[in-house]
Amino acid sequence: MRERMIPLVTMLLAGAVTGILCIWKQYDTLYSLKALLGVLIGFYILGLIARKLYRKVTAEKPVPEGEETGEEGEAGEASLGEGGQME
Repeated sequence: MRERMIPLVTMLLAGAVTGILCIWKQYDTLYSLKALLGVLIGFYILGLIARKLYRKVTAEKPVPEGEETGEEGEAGEASLGEGGQME
């Protein structure tokens, strides 16, 4: 659910900032609407990219069949000194 909201929240925040700035600077209505449309489309696309990156970063990586968690391989045994203690 949260992932779905990333583009929407990004777009709406950018639209709110654009609307406030257009009112504050007293831009013409038609110019303000064109600017708002461009900002909404642009930031929606940026939000889609951010969502894709978020999903890629938070995706669980599959564990290969040969590797189990908790087992020590050859590298773990090689680092042990005499008496089975770490050097």
